[in-house]
Amino acid sequence: MKVKPDIRLIAIDLDGTLLDQDRKISQENKAAIAAAKDQGVLPVLTTGRPYPGMVGYLEECQLMEEGDYCITYNGAMVQKTASQEILRKHTFTKEEIQSIADLLADLDLPMSAIGMDTIYESNPPQGKPSYYRDMQPLLPVVENVAVKDLEDIAKIVSARPQAEIERALAQIPQAYQDHFTIVRSRPNLVEILAKGVDKASGLNMLAQELQIKPSQMLAIGDMGNDASMLTYAGIGVAMGNAPEAIQEISDYVTKSNQDHGVAHAIQKFVLK
Repeated sequence: MKVKPDIRLIAIDLDGTLLDQDRKISQENKAAIAAAKDQGVLPVLTTGRPYPGMVGYLEECQLMEEGDYCITYNGAMVQKTASQEILRKHTFTKEEIQSIADLLADLDLPMSAIGMDTIYESNPPQGKPSYYRDMQPLLPVVENVAVKDLEDIAKIVSARPQAEIERALAQIPQAYQDHFTIVRSRPNLVEILAKGVDKASGLNMLAQELQIKPSQMLAIGDMGNDASMLTYAGIGVAMGNAPEAIQEISDYVTKSNQDHGVAHAIQKFVLK
């Protein structure tokens, strides 16, 4: 019988990965996460969402106990789930916020700035509201916020139809790509973070805290914002519903998020 790798941590993306198309977690996925935890392996929900937008899933997976962690804002924040103690928090300077606002205005895209528990929206281009509030219905929204008044912002996003996002991504100047981390977390969503902030950097910080090697990690994801952790972890697993580019950089392609792909990956690489 083939010996399974020594996996001590499983980084699991939420949307398009752990969650199905109805934003639900299947019983199969929950059972696999519980079995891994019983085996002494640490499941870590690793998402672009703010903490208030994912805490319900932590509770559902019983990952709110002492010794549990989560990574939010695509790596900008790492915290203990039980106490909510923050181990890492990376936010923008006011100058960076203004620079991103100028970029999105040039690209004719709306701007949603994500604080610790609130979505702040500046005035959108005519007829082009941001869809992000619909993606995160648990967060309150403050409209018509002046850019100069924004602070304690961990990421800035723009959610519009896929064709608009693809057009905009192709037009982002190299200077912005060099200064910020710019990722596509859904077909219709682009996210901007501080340079050096991504899911891999969040995992690296947690690895140092827990003295776990990257080779002892399994990462499961489906989109561009997962790419960094899929290549950082010892085993990177792409969902069956992931774009081809994400599947190509991964070590293994599991089943889709509709077919309990997370459970399949955990069973294959972790459970004994």
